[in-house]
Amino acid sequence: MCLKNFWFSYKNILTNELNRKNYFSFIRKIFGVFYKFILKLIRNNFSKKIIDLDKIDHKKYSELDLDELFINFNCDKGSKCIFEEKRITSHHYSNFYQKYFSSIKNDKMNILELGSHEGKGIASFYFYFPNSSFFSLSNRA
Repeated sequence: MCLKNFWFSYKNILTNELNRKNYFSFIRKIFGVFYKFILKLIRNNFSKKIIDLDKIDHKKYSELDLDELFINFNCDKGSKCIFEEKRITSHHYSNFYQKYFSSIKNDKMNILELGSHEGKGIASFYFYFPNSSFFSLSNRA
């Protein structure tokens, strides 16, 4: 979103809070924007771990099933993942995916993932579908 549109919306929200005499909400929204900005700045600049998948040895991952790939890339679609330094049981979508995708695993396809968040799922699929091309859209800047 461009800054001009953001400022227009933000100004209207703040004006609306003042008109309704919600002073506490007005102050909270002012500080909330700075908090979100700082949090996003920290996430974008200090917590990114960029992995170039083309530089990884494909032989290492070619024999793994989809659940093992999800676990390796710490994706919540697998049977387990690490969250806040604890190994937890995850969504376990891998059984469902394995059942339906195993027959088309080696087909040449174009795959689009919407809402990839951190890219862990698409990284797993990258190795699971060796002959496919991938496109991913994320809502994170």
